[in-house]
Amino acid sequence: MATLMMKKIAEDLNKIRVLDENGALVAYYALLPADFSGGDSKLYLENPTSQRRMYRIYQNMKPSLFPIVPAHDCTVIYLTSEAGVEITVAEHLEEYIYDNQ
Repeated sequence: MATLMMKKIAEDLNKIRVLDENGALVAYYALLPADFSGGDSKLYLENPTSQRRMYRIYQNMKPSLFPIVPAHDCTVIYLTSEAGVEITVAEHLEEYIYDNQ
C-alpha cells in the first residue's frame, strides 16, 4: 500500500530516466521538493523493471550510495548533502572499487 501511495505522489514529479547501455529503461529518479521532504534532501528512486537492481547514487560525480531496489518497486533515499550538490543515478553493472579520493 505504501508503495502505491509513493508512486501516486511521484506521478507529479519531474522524474529523470536512467537507461542502460542498450537504451532500455532501468530506473526513474527525482529529488523530492523541500516542502515534501521536510527540508532534508531525499531522492525518489523507482525500478520499473521485472528484476531487482542495484544503482549507484553520485553526489558531485562521486559515488555515495549503492541501493538495491526490488522489481516494480520504489524507495525514498535520505541524503546527507548541502545545497548545490549535483545528484545523479546510474545502474550499478560491474564491481566498483571506491578509492576514497
